[in-house]
Amino acid sequence: MVNPSQMSKIYSSMQISTSSNPANICMLHTKCTYFLKQALQQQNPEQNRLLLDKVQNIIAELEHSLIVEDSLSRGLFYIYDYCYSLLESTDTEAIENALSLLSVLRDTFDELLG
Repeated sequence: MVNPSQMSKIYSSMQISTSSNPANICMLHTKCTYFLKQALQQQNPEQNRLLLDKVQNIIAELEHSLIVEDSLSRGLFYIYDYCYSLLESTDTEAIENALSLLSVLRDTFDELLG
């Protein structure tokens, strides 16, 4: 029998594999903002670092998926890179800044898909 945690992972995997690339990008931005909000509430430094590492991994994937051929994609790359570097520390202000930037990107991509 599959436990709820395994079922959630299966569902997420299925959702990603059956979604279009733009939808995947929206989901990744949503996950980033979700993990950052959790990190801001987290009191345990080890858990906090784990959440920030997850966000950095997602940002790295977003950076690698870019085809940097124009000023727009280059600018997006720099924003991702800046957010990644902000999350090197566990400073609350840095996390809030990264959350703010990634939230704007999430909302923008959602609106473009909508």
